[in-house]
Amino acid sequence: MSPPIWWLAAAVMLFGCGAEPTSNPTDTHSSQTPLQGWQVLADEWAGGALASAWAPATTDIDSGWVLVGGDGTTGVILELIEGQWQKWSIEQSGQLWWVHGDAQGRRVAVGDKGTVVSWARGDETPTVTQLTAFKDSATALYGVWFGSSSDEIWLVGGAPLIGPGSGKLVRLSRKVLTGKPLSTSDYEEIDLADELGVLFKIIGTPDGQLWAVGDGGQIWHRNAEKWTLEATIDTDVLIGIAGGAPDQLVVVGGRGTGVVARRDATGWQIKAGAVPDSWIPGLSAVIALDEGRALVAGNYGFVGEQSAQTPRNELPSLEPPLTSMTLHGGFGTTSHQVMVGGTFENPSAPRRGCVLVRGSTALPALP
Repeated sequence: MSPPIWWLAAAVMLFGCGAEPTSNPTDTHSSQTPLQGWQVLADEWAGGALASAWAPATTDIDSGWVLVGGDGTTGVILELIEGQWQKWSIEQSGQLWWVHGDAQGRRVAVGDKGTVVSWARGDETPTVTQLTAFKDSATALYGVWFGSSSDEIWLVGGAPLIGPGSGKLVRLSRKVLTGKPLSTSDYEEIDLADELGVLFKIIGTPDGQLWAVGDGGQIWHRNAEKWTLEATIDTDVLIGIAGGAPDQLVVVGGRGTGVVARRDATGWQIKAGAVPDSWIPGLSAVIALDEGRALVAGNYGFVGEQSAQTPRNELPSLEPPLTSMTLHGGFGTTSHQVMVGGTFENPSAPRRGCVLVRGSTALPALP
């Protein structure tokens, strides 16, 4: 099978790009497929590359959305409040990679150098904390998750340049986020395996279970206070995970060739990619929709849809793509879906960001 022409052109133009290294919405656009209605909110945004988006599931369009990223030195947070973007610059934090929140107004973002940024709805400025053991190393925090009814915050990350053995899984209490660097007695590192690779994302379900994904296609599961290696997907890396129930989880990854896998009552199965004739680029972002559909995105601005009807070696996608940048994170609410990304690949070049949106009304332009 031949790849789409746009993909070949993008691959030639951007050879070597890769993804660095989500959500459980209900799609209400019954008159559209998930691949219709997408628009570019920002492309070549000069404020930095954007890595993650989050919003309360039932938020109004004029408030609640949070985007995080950075220029590699200074982190950036954008929060939509009453139709206006509030922008915060987090000095010397490097890139911010992920953000999560809850309906009570709590938000936590994580990034390079063990940076943890926390704030609540209405705060004038966020609180910036660093895990001291990670501050002066190449260790980044790539994922964060916490439940609405718990003060327990889970962080995942590692040091990609170091390789096996650098993976980190950390548990801390919201009560210790005081604005000061945290000593090792303030948080707990969970020992999963001596050769654990980088963990990129973590997610929980309402019944209290947790899943973390990362290098080597590993999927770790926590149930009844115990972490175990639940599955290993046939790919070099898993970067994104989404879903609102244990039997509705979707993971994506792959640096060169993308892969999509799903968890149901029988376990994990690959649903797209990981076959010799696959023309799916590396994937980083995933949004779980209703009726078993998922939006996946990644290298070269690829946005595709995976469902029960999707052939394993091909994903229906936006053609042509709306951006040439890597799409790194995605999130969806009952009325809108957002994909964010940027130029992460060249450390010496200024980082630029992009935002793709799909919804019933328009999000305001970025500042």
